[in-house]
Amino acid sequence: MERVSQVLAEALEKQDAAQQILSNYDQRIEDLKVALGNRYSNKTISVAHISREYGVEAYVKNSFAGSILFNAGLKRPNSQDIIALPRGTIEAISIES
Repeated sequence: MERVSQVLAEALEKQDAAQQILSNYDQRIEDLKVALGNRYSNKTISVAHISREYGVEAYVKNSFAGSILFNAGLKRPNSQDIIALPRGTIEAISIES
């Protein structure tokens, strides 16, 4: 169990439920890897979004979407294959640009 998940589960006295959720997630990731096969082995996957507040941002490893791509073993652009605190995003294009 990942450290943050473990601390939260312990604080809520829900260790068994947390372990079940993480086991289900791990199984779904394995199922995804099988379903994808090697179709994306030569591809680089990027995830970005546009908002009025932040402009264009790309998601990195410690974002929700980035963590799923990482766990699935999909390649990312070097600029997104990083940890960016605190939000898990990097500014791809400034609002001014």
